[in-house]
Amino acid sequence: MSVARYANPGSIAKNILIFIAFLFYLSGCAESGGGSGNGNGDARNIVGDNSNNVFEGIVIDIGDEWLYRKGTSSPPSDWISAGFDDSGWLTGNSGIGYGDDDDATILTDMLGNYATVYTRKVINYDGSINLNSLSLEIDYDDGFVAYINGQEVARANMPAGQPSFDTLASTYIEPGTPVFFNLDGFLNLIGIGDNVIAIEIHNASLDNSDLSFLPRLLVNMGGTPPLPPIVSLSANPTNVVANGSTTLNWSSTDATGCTASGDWSGSKATSGSQTINALTANSSFSLTCSGAGGSANDSVSVTVSPPSAPIVNLSTSPSSLPYNGSTTLSWSSSNTSGCTASGGWTGNKATSGSQTMSALISNSTFSLTCSGAGGSANDSVSVTVAAPPSGPIVNLSASPSSLPYNGSTTLSWSSNNTTSCTASGDWTGNKATSGSQTMSALTSNSNFSLACSGAGGSANDSVSVTVAAPPPTLSISASPVTVAQNGSTTLTWSTTDATNCTASGDWSGNKGAAGAETISSLMISSQFTLTCNGAGGSVNNTVNVTVVLNGNGTALLSWTPPTENTDGSPLTDLAGYKIRYGTSPGNYSNTETIGSGLSSYQVVNLTSSVWYFVITSFNSSDIESSYSTEVSKTIN
Repeated sequence: MSVARYANPGSIAKNILIFIAFLFYLSGCAESGGGSGNGNGDARNIVGDNSNNVFEGIVIDIGDEWLYRKGTSSPPSDWISAGFDDSGWLTGNSGIGYGDDDDATILTDMLGNYATVYTRKVINYDGSINLNSLSLEIDYDDGFVAYINGQEVARANMPAGQPSFDTLASTYIEPGTPVFFNLDGFLNLIGIGDNVIAIEIHNASLDNSDLSFLPRLLVNMGGTPPLPPIVSLSANPTNVVANGSTTLNWSSTDATGCTASGDWSGSKATSGSQTINALTANSSFSLTCSGAGGSANDSVSVTVSPPSAPIVNLSTSPSSLPYNGSTTLSWSSSNTSGCTASGGWTGNKATSGSQTMSALISNSTFSLTCSGAGGSANDSVSVTVAAPPSGPIVNLSASPSSLPYNGSTTLSWSSNNTTSCTASGDWTGNKATSGSQTMSALTSNSNFSLACSGAGGSANDSVSVTVAAPPPTLSISASPVTVAQNGSTTLTWSTTDATNCTASGDWSGNKGAAGAETISSLMISSQFTLTCNGAGGSVNNTVNVTVVLNGNGTALLSWTPPTENTDGSPLTDLAGYKIRYGTSPGNYSNTETIGSGLSSYQVVNLTSSVWYFVITSFNSSDIESSYSTEVSKTIN
């Protein structure tokens, strides 16, 4: 039989679908997309050519696409089976994890929130080739459990028993050394059609700084065992003075990755060089490289000579200043790695430099302490500052200080011994040290403040302005404005800044500041006036309503309302009128009673005849006046 190796995993046709689901206990990842629902991702498949050929290759490689689920809770118990519905799972390429710079899918929300991630991948097997061997190669951090079609096939760094979503790995493990698991004993689990591998990876703690998951699945790749790696590590020079540098050089064979330890750390390429700076003590550097055949390491030591003692020089120019003046500090040092300021200045400083110290108002001492591998040293300098100048004076006024509503006032100010001014209260912004400004459209009492500063400190002044209340406004309307005789209209009104209203004209009484009122039994055209009062004065408005008079059979009576009683005293309790009429003089068989607010009235439905009319008035005690002069009208 012939053997074909697929060096490019993407060239293996899709027929063997082994679904791999991984559960991680990690600490971070940036995810992408959602699951496709078939658990297949970009799975690589193995097919035969119906000639009993044996194929070998990488079925799943690093960088392939996976379906995964964040382990914030336990998944359904059948998540490791081929028939599980993973349509809601996320999609991402391996490596999956965070914090190790080896992740294609970064779990950004994992740290501190969950310690488990589940992944799935499907490969379909059509049975046309022989399966002689199956291996899992996985670079992981920190522990995992793997299953094929629901049965556990591999486990590492995990406590005994079935893990839960919050189970933690047994210890912390750093990635960089892939581990091989021979799964030949589980080939019987793979059947024709879809197959599932489920792997759960656990972090050792919720606050773990990293997590890695880089799996590979290998089919029919048994044979001669791989060679063990060889590692060579050297340092040049191996003897340096304190704070000096050395360059590490390394190479390896039969290795896929290397990890530094001792006085350096991190994942390294299988060959390279790196300069180690600022060495202050004897150091030892180790490198462990791993490959399919295992791992190997090499170490090198570097001797560091004692450092020289630091030297610091600090000076100032000038050393005597006016009040609020400036000076420049200059310094240099040797055999130092960093400096710290104290006294009249603070903070970390470079080992040499200069800095201007401004706005000095009192005698000051500036100190600088610099440290290096050989210890620390310091220097100090003093600066003399002259006495402060006279304090500022500020005067602010407003003219006028009492305004009508929406009025204006002019603010005027002056100051002495100042360099700048700032407005506050009902005006704002930076102002000149003297000037004037008109404040317009003031609608409420206002307070204006001005603070001015100078070398001698600051001072402020304030002024208040009283603003009159706003005048009221009134809107009144009638609907409809034209009515038939004896009809009705509705008056509607609203106001602003009014507290009460009074009706006059053809209606009367006190009214609210807003409202509506229906006026009924209108017999003649009428005028309705409303006067409203507020803190800012009064306002009035009038609306007219036209009454369309009936035609034949009507008589319109008009009169002057009485103002006095018969004894000459003022009439204050007029209650209404009574209209009496009939078809012969002095004989009034009909009576109509109307309200006191009218001065005309139309009698309707009169038959053809000569009609005679008189009118009387009555007060609130129902005392009626004598008849008015009789009038008549002929109705045809």
